[in-house]
Amino acid sequence: MSRAARASILTALAAIFTASCTGAEALDGDQPWVTAVDSTGDTIRVHITGAMPEARVSTLVPELEVGTEDEPVEESFGEIATVLGTSDGGLVVHDQQAQAVRLFDAQGKFVRTIGGKGSGPGEYQHLNGITRLPDERIALWDANGTRINLYEADGAFATSWLVTFSRMFATNVLWSDSAGGIYAYAVLERNREDFSRDKKGLIRMAADGRITDSLPYLSWREEAAALKAQSKDGGAQMAYGVPFSAGNHTELLPSGGLVSGFDDEYVFYLLHQDGRKPVRIEREHVKVPVSATEDAEHRARIEFAMRRLDPEWKWSGTGIPSAKPAFRSIEVGRDGRIWVRLSTPAEPIPAAELAPPREGTEPTPRMTTREPIVYDVYSSEGRLLGRVALPARVTMFGSDGNHVWGMRRDSLDIGYAVRFRIEPAFR
Repeated sequence: MSRAARASILTALAAIFTASCTGAEALDGDQPWVTAVDSTGDTIRVHITGAMPEARVSTLVPELEVGTEDEPVEESFGEIATVLGTSDGGLVVHDQQAQAVRLFDAQGKFVRTIGGKGSGPGEYQHLNGITRLPDERIALWDANGTRINLYEADGAFATSWLVTFSRMFATNVLWSDSAGGIYAYAVLERNREDFSRDKKGLIRMAADGRITDSLPYLSWREEAAALKAQSKDGGAQMAYGVPFSAGNHTELLPSGGLVSGFDDEYVFYLLHQDGRKPVRIEREHVKVPVSATEDAEHRARIEFAMRRLDPEWKWSGTGIPSAKPAFRSIEVGRDGRIWVRLSTPAEPIPAAELAPPREGTEPTPRMTTREPIVYDVYSSEGRLLGRVALPARVTMFGSDGNHVWGMRRDSLDIGYAVRFRIEPAFR
């Protein structure tokens, strides 16, 4: 890269962070936190200090909600696996139980079912994922047919191609970038001795199905070994990650780059593929302890599951940590905003929301606490915008600007597909 080009990039980044490139300086205007930026090395370092006042925490306000307890059947969902937004404000809803993908307009009116259940052209059964391309076309990964189906923006079937690199069954492991590339989760390299150590990543395809690249997930640190069980005949295996143990995270950016980090500390990196310097973002945080109730209930659920496979299974190896990692996940919006889900102290689940134990069967140990879902939100360049606390019983599936698409469950556990707006909105 030329000196002029590098200077241009640094100047632009300095303007984004409202700080100078000449060294480590800080300025945040009216924000209650302070951002210090140092662009002098090989990596741009962004250090954020200061608490997030409760008054500056945004929430999600429903703008459009689709769902019903009974009729019409097109608006009744059995198990919402994901919700995508369309550019005109509509919704694309994948009902995993019904094996159906339904399109709704901006007023919530049912438009059509995209494809259908089956094995013919444009049909599917188990979907590993669904994504909307920049030109509004929709791609679905049919695990049963080992193929990607492509549909026009109005839901009409266009074409399909075989997926030759994987025969897995998963959920929500298909993505796309702003150039129209399609990315599928894959095991890039098998570990024959320990399947939990497989090398995982993304396979990139063009919109005509040609494989153009692979992106391995990054491993910043060694993770705690998974807890494993095996049936007596060796025919079945099971693995669980140790609850609250630190782990690696890698997610796709719309540019085709990656955001990645190890969650034991509040640090993550923006890794671009266009020659820009990596950006290291770190934020002050206070460790959240794992409560005694959380420890006991997570342990009981894992022991219950493992002993169904191996009645003599005993907990060995790494125990549950006493403190939670700094964050739980990283998610990326369609606009490139980065959502970092924070670890939060547990709260009791209201008694009315606790599922009753099933009669006639050995009851699975129940969870009586939950972690409120809270995200720190960053611009695509890494500037802290603010924080969003999700309402209880809301799951976020995607975002674009100040809009979020997700699912809300009511007191009867019925799921509704929802378009939310962030309130107050981020500037």
